[in-house]
Amino acid sequence: MKINYGCGYDKKEGWINIDTNKECKPDILINKNNLKLPFEDETIEYILSRYCLEHINKENIQELIREFHRILINKGILELYLPHYTGTHIKYLDHKTMFGINSFYGNDIRCKNPTNKNEPKFKIKQNLTLFGCESYQSKNPFIVRGVNKLSFLFNVTETWQKICEKYLWGGFEEIHYIMEKIK
Repeated sequence: MKINYGCGYDKKEGWINIDTNKECKPDILINKNNLKLPFEDETIEYILSRYCLEHINKENIQELIREFHRILINKGILELYLPHYTGTHIKYLDHKTMFGINSFYGNDIRCKNPTNKNEPKFKIKQNLTLFGCESYQSKNPFIVRGVNKLSFLFNVTETWQKICEKYLWGGFEEIHYIMEKIK
């Protein structure tokens, strides 16, 4: 089974579409104050969430990540699209949490920091910062396409990503994570 968490109006055929907004007519309507998902342990193979987690209070993000981990099968995939804290979208008033390159580092099995006790653990398979220009930011389609092609420059290595995020100001519109559940 696959879940489209926070589907909005982008419902996917053959997926379980979940949202808090009844107007979207999701398969499962959830309460945004109750993050418990109505699935048995280890029954979901894939969870996709596009532009949803930023609407959740920072204190509740870790609880939701634990819930995703609980329902994912071993080696199940969690795919997240999140606005980067330097992008234009994070400034919306209904966005409660900001994300950067290391936002889920404490959940990565490679994290060896003994003071970081974030559970559960995932293997972060992909962490891309996407440098972008939205069509509403420029009327010139050549500028939009040209700027969007620059993303590869910032994703050469993880170390280079961190350097770019720290020393280059702004321009990253989103982060795309692909994480694998590790038991």
